[in-house]
Amino acid sequence: MPLFVYPLNTPTSSVLATQFHRQFVLGQHIASITTTPARACLFVAIVDQQNGTNAGPLAFNPPRTTAAHLSSAVLITPRSDHSTMLSGHFVFPLHLDVPVPSADRWRTLPALLPVMRKYFVSLVTNPALLSERQLNDLAQLKKSLDSSQDAHLIDLECPLGNSSSLPSDHLCYAAEDRLRMGRQSLFTILFPELPFFQQLFYESLATGAVPVICSHRAPFPFARLIDWRLATVRILPDRFPELHFILRAIPSADLIELKRKGRFFFEHFMADTKVVVHAILSAMRVLLQLPGGEQPEPETVPLYSSNSSSTFPSFVSTFIKPPYDDEYLGPIELPLESPSYVHNFTALSLYSDQIWNHFPMAIGTSPRFLPFAHFLPSDAEFGEDTAFGMRPILPGSGQEFALALGGNRPREQFTIMILAYNREQVLLNTLERLNNLPHLNRVIVVWNDVRRLPSIPAWPRLHVPVLFINGTRNSLNNRFIPYKEIETEAILSMDDDMDIKQFEIVFAFRVWREHRDRIVGFPARFHARFGDDNFYNSNHTCQYSMILTGAAFIHKFYLHAYTYHMPAIIRLTVDEWMNCEDLAMNFLVSHLTRKAPIKTTSKWTLRCPSCPEMLSNDETHFVERHQCIRFFTRVYGYNPLVFSQFRADSVLFKTRVPQNHQKCFRYV
Repeated sequence: MPLFVYPLNTPTSSVLATQFHRQFVLGQHIASITTTPARACLFVAIVDQQNGTNAGPLAFNPPRTTAAHLSSAVLITPRSDHSTMLSGHFVFPLHLDVPVPSADRWRTLPALLPVMRKYFVSLVTNPALLSERQLNDLAQLKKSLDSSQDAHLIDLECPLGNSSSLPSDHLCYAAEDRLRMGRQSLFTILFPELPFFQQLFYESLATGAVPVICSHRAPFPFARLIDWRLATVRILPDRFPELHFILRAIPSADLIELKRKGRFFFEHFMADTKVVVHAILSAMRVLLQLPGGEQPEPETVPLYSSNSSSTFPSFVSTFIKPPYDDEYLGPIELPLESPSYVHNFTALSLYSDQIWNHFPMAIGTSPRFLPFAHFLPSDAEFGEDTAFGMRPILPGSGQEFALALGGNRPREQFTIMILAYNREQVLLNTLERLNNLPHLNRVIVVWNDVRRLPSIPAWPRLHVPVLFINGTRNSLNNRFIPYKEIETEAILSMDDDMDIKQFEIVFAFRVWREHRDRIVGFPARFHARFGDDNFYNSNHTCQYSMILTGAAFIHKFYLHAYTYHMPAIIRLTVDEWMNCEDLAMNFLVSHLTRKAPIKTTSKWTLRCPSCPEMLSNDETHFVERHQCIRFFTRVYGYNPLVFSQFRADSVLFKTRVPQNHQKCFRYV
């Protein structure tokens, strides 16, 4: 989407206009900036009150700006009344007087718990702005609140600033005072017809209050794309007398979810100039039905200098499988990459609601893969136009099951990503165990020891490519970098010391294919509360909330989310403590999906007796993980981890089968 940004009259431009102009120019990950108007398909003009800039096809209208002279196709403005002034044009109502991006924004946002606050409901306005009916309804509401002893802040005595038509002159009190009142309120009542609705709506979300909208025709920001029903309570004016009863009937779980989605939308679409510009350009792309660019995938630095930029030039033959691991698990096939960017257009329509409301990190680009993409009906395996790539399982039991992947999706493979440091022999042993593993696409080894190359003379030759990547810096975050060499949706994240049997890997892969939006793996952990704090716990338990990513399947989509969209302070914490990257990924996935991870098999702890040194053996390891859980909870405003009380085993596990039948897997 070529974008031309009109220049500002810099000496007279406001600070806000300058900040927005800067963010538009920097938005090259969404739109390609051009200095030649003839090459642009979208024009951006920031209409600043301090200059006479004319509006282009996209007029960006900061606060305190009149729009009577605008005849553009699209207007972004905080003024709700502009929708009538510019009849027939697209109008995006949006509060624009927002701060610049800050890495510490999470510190200013209130936590979701406790649910209840000092005031059950609040409203501060001047009675001259309300109709007689609204005043009567508010008087009845106050009586109802008083009779039930629900504390409230309904102040109708605030004086108007002056007779100006500017929205900010109709606001009560200073912004700091309004924000303080919002932080003390569970609900805030808003009337959309008032000229300062956008600002009060912004402040309500910023303070963690649930907006109560007294209308079903409110001019919400990006209303065509964001489902504001997930974060607000809306009531018709005729039902206002029932408001107290309705609000009281909302259970705590629903209140927390309303607050959570309000904060979620605020952080991704409204909080500062960067996310506002990102949302505007993404919304324009959807409006124009233009697919975005590719997702960012960093260039890799090969560990060894070779023509292939990946593989070590010297190899040795792999060992012969021991007898206990001779189970037939599936055919060995040539590497097959997952189809990329097949949702370029459906992401603008079919998946638009899911992306904007649940996975907003994907609004700016065309996603290479989607963890929530639709699957085929079961009879599509045999349709003439849908059977390509399908691997149906023939009638029977374990023998037929092993021959094909089955399921409701075409066949696919997975990539193993191993984070290694200085244990060459341990890594070599792990690679040997992967030889002839079915459904494996390739192995990527990220070497984190930047001081030296591995000293081992040769690596084992596998049936798939083995790529060695230089981590460039010793960071556990390297485990989740979405390298372009990862050509499959499924990624098996592994530590270099993980002794996992091939049948366990294949089974976990089959489970992941049915639960692609979750973390699926082996070592389970949980968090528990002792006293006033949450603690990380690795003891045996009947419920878990995390799967360690030292042996877990993850969708590549989450690697993009972790590296480019997760709060940067979390990645900095991982680097500072050299710990907790697995906890951070669990927090992220559960935050986006509100689902628990899935544990497979009975394996609880993966031991490595031959490992000379392990990070988990450090005496501070568990102390830091306790602190990580508490800190990540502060950053997100709540603990997103979800408990689960089951594990996945194969269908015929521990089931007696006839002698002429075979179980799905021998041991799981």
